[in-house]
Amino acid sequence: MIDIKNLLLEVPSLTLNKITLHLHDHEYFVLLGPTGSGKSLLLDIIAGAYSPESGKIMLNGRDITHERPEGREIGYVPQDYALFDNMKVIDNLTFGLRVHGVSRHDAYQQLKRLIKTLELEDLLQKRPEVLSGGEKRKVALARALATSPKLLLLDEPFSGLDQNLKDRFIYELKRIHDEYGIPTIHVTHNRIEAIELGDRVGILQHGTLEQVGKFDELINAPKNEFIAKFLGIENVIKSAELNRYLNLPEDTTVAFTPEDVVLLIDKDNGIDGIPVAIQQVIKLEKSLMITGLLFENPVKIKSNTNFSINGDNIKIKIKKYRRIL
Repeated sequence: MIDIKNLLLEVPSLTLNKITLHLHDHEYFVLLGPTGSGKSLLLDIIAGAYSPESGKIMLNGRDITHERPEGREIGYVPQDYALFDNMKVIDNLTFGLRVHGVSRHDAYQQLKRLIKTLELEDLLQKRPEVLSGGEKRKVALARALATSPKLLLLDEPFSGLDQNLKDRFIYELKRIHDEYGIPTIHVTHNRIEAIELGDRVGILQHGTLEQVGKFDELINAPKNEFIAKFLGIENVIKSAELNRYLNLPEDTTVAFTPEDVVLLIDKDNGIDGIPVAIQQVIKLEKSLMITGLLFENPVKIKSNTNFSINGDNIKIKIKKYRRIL
């Protein structure tokens, strides 16, 4: 297990602000955040590329805050893979073990299972320069796992992959994690990866870890407007008029998705609907996408009822919303 306590580092244009995080044994943790939020910098500190100004990193009860990278027992897959182009794949894979005094033959014997698991047999005598992006990722992952690390760090492992390859690698990572059980920190800006892989998710913004929890917990109770919108909750509105319809305190901010809205039609006239001024209607095959103004606030609505709208105004009901305090 890993404990990060009050980790602080200031670099040009960014400060990692007293990051505290506890990872459970075998946990797959996804760190979400936009570009420039400090995700990769945090991995670099954990891996030993930078030393924090203050704070501690504990791995299985051992303080590794200022240990050399090679002594931390951490596997790291950076965005650029960092493979040795002058070495064959087999030598890339065995490199970490050979640095620790294991012979080439013995290193290969130790890695047979891993090579088979990741289906690398046909790549062993090739050099990285002739591999596809997907093959390089598998080699980089295998090399990170080769030394049986106590923690695995993955920096944007799916960047640049098309959807088919991404789906395959999500499956591969699930399988590897289930088989080896190594606690993992996976950095990404893609919430789909968090949904598919993460036992828990953390949201990082401007160097601050804003919220941590299961994905469902975060999307159902986002801590602030940034988190709500980053997780795909497009409508975030603070309106005294809306809150009166919802029987909420006037200063409440509510967040809801386009799918959380019910479009009221003629047969719903008895319902006290919320008025929306229409700006645009896009007809899809089986639904409508509507943009408009709800008490002067931009709002998006998706209705699975495809019918003609007459006039410039509609009424809606919000069937589900989240309160942001």
